[in-house]
Amino acid sequence: MYLSQAIVLLALLAAVMSLLEPVVKRGGSGGGFFSTCERIQVSGRSLLLAECKKTNREKNWSLLDLNHCLLNTGDALIAQREYRAIVRNGIDGAFGGSNCKVDPEKRNILRCACSTDELAHLAAREVNLDDVVPNHDGIMSCYEYRAEDWGKLFGNPVAITQALISTSRTPKGLIKQ
Repeated sequence: MYLSQAIVLLALLAAVMSLLEPVVKRGGSGGGFFSTCERIQVSGRSLLLAECKKTNREKNWSLLDLNHCLLNTGDALIAQREYRAIVRNGIDGAFGGSNCKVDPEKRNILRCACSTDELAHLAAREVNLDDVVPNHDGIMSCYEYRAEDWGKLFGNPVAITQALISTSRTPKGLIKQ
């Protein structure tokens, strides 16, 4: 009797942990993001833009909505498949409410100021993008979500900025050279 209860409890615990596993413990679910992507930018509050190498060594731009990858619990940023509204401490858990920038020294680190409660108190949080975002032949992804393929856009960051502005996806001045 006790063995069957223990097995059920362990199965439930494993299921919960797979949904809310901290990013820092994901180890290896990424896929060479830092070593294969450059010109990494965060736009708005949740869009990650990068130029990543394809298997044929050409470069390709892609745009990944991190709301498909991360959740702000108030205590931490955690990896998560798709956005699920989880209300905790008065916040809804949307990653998009986090104010993030790529660390200029360590480009694989995303540093964020996350709301911790309904009073909008902020706390510093960080995510190692190598643990969350793999590069699949020049296109970033996380879990089953594949980033938008922005192609070469003539290798011109200004063209990407103009394309993003024209689709109302990001504020003006996304890419600074």
